[in-house]
Amino acid sequence: TGAIVAGMREPPSRIAAATLDALVAPGAVIVPGEARRRDALSAAYLMGTAGHGLELDDGYTLGSVHPGVGVVPALLAAMQLRPVTGARLLTALAVGYEVVARLARGIHPASRRRGFHNTAVVGPIAAAAAVGALYGYDAARIEDALGLAASSSAGLFAFLHSGGDVKRLHAGHAAREGLLAALLAGQGMRGPAGVLESRDGFVQAFG
Repeated sequence: TGAIVAGMREPPSRIAAATLDALVAPGAVIVPGEARRRDALSAAYLMGTAGHGLELDDGYTLGSVHPGVGVVPALLAAMQLRPVTGARLLTALAVGYEVVARLARGIHPASRRRGFHNTAVVGPIAAAAAVGALYGYDAARIEDALGLAASSSAGLFAFLHSGGDVKRLHAGHAAREGLLAALLAGQGMRGPAGVLESRDGFVQAFG
């Protein structure tokens, strides 16, 4: 959360915030470090972007991934949409981190050799799992959320060669898309079953 507060002052976060200001009406969700309240998806996006803005966020070397900037912003937004307990929040956080670590370690270094940034590749899935756990989804509904989130897996390392601020946006993308996938699943949207191991699924694509 401290990284989010500090990162909200950085140019990529301010550009993202100004762009959203022009497109989306204010909402009820608080973004640490910002006075304006936002809709949940915009809040998750900004929190992820800001949290990664100064490279102060955590990292998991064996998976070449930043776990917190996808999972934590999605949870901080989701917990403001409906009442949750502190115990449920901590459990959801553990679920999100476990999914990040296991998936990233499983596909690294194959995904990296193909040019993918694991923070944005596994982040949406982990954020969806975390929000599903936060809201008490059953296994079938969480599977739907994972299936939906996996189609948002993305993020290229091209910035290493020509610069650009897109790396920060990868974290925002992960948080927003994971939250959206979980919310869609909660409303009954179906996702592909077994998306991690299935034919044309996640591991085939990235691992």
